[in-house]
Amino acid sequence: MLCENGSTRQKQSIIQESNALLSKPSLQESAFPTLDRLCLEALRLTAHSIGAIRIAKQDVFIDDKKFVIPKGATVALTHLSSSLNPEFWNDPHRMNLDLTSPHRSKESYENEYMFTVFSHGVHKCPGQKLALFMLRCTVAVLLVDFEISIPNPIPPLCFERATLGQRAGPVLVTITKKR
Repeated sequence: MLCENGSTRQKQSIIQESNALLSKPSLQESAFPTLDRLCLEALRLTAHSIGAIRIAKQDVFIDDKKFVIPKGATVALTHLSSSLNPEFWNDPHRMNLDLTSPHRSKESYENEYMFTVFSHGVHKCPGQKLALFMLRCTVAVLLVDFEISIPNPIPPLCFERATLGQRAGPVLVTITKKR
């Protein structure tokens, strides 16, 4: 994704930030803005669990009462719908690493209805900050210390085998330590 969507300047920033993070790990997001954006966009584009399963506590009317979710009904929500919604994200299927883009503002990733990778409300993931820190460190190590090749094309997402979106076939990634 980075190779296809990042400018040379963005790629250089990510490598510089990765080296800085690995020399002095920090939980401060603002210290690594381009690396953080890469991680958030990767999550938005690929973290497609079914989402949440809830029980309606009362009748819920949708679209001027055309549809009703009756009290007691089980409702399954998907993170995919908000992660790829063109009303929320301009060109939603494309990774956008532009830190100045109004369509990918910091607030977009803090909005619990637009960026739902970690769910929200009382069911929000308690390990979100730790998960983001671990992801940032893992990505930094991979980018600084390894060469990675990904096959082309990558099989499409498939939701038929589990609650998590998986690829319809194997994705044989090659990771080789840099010399």
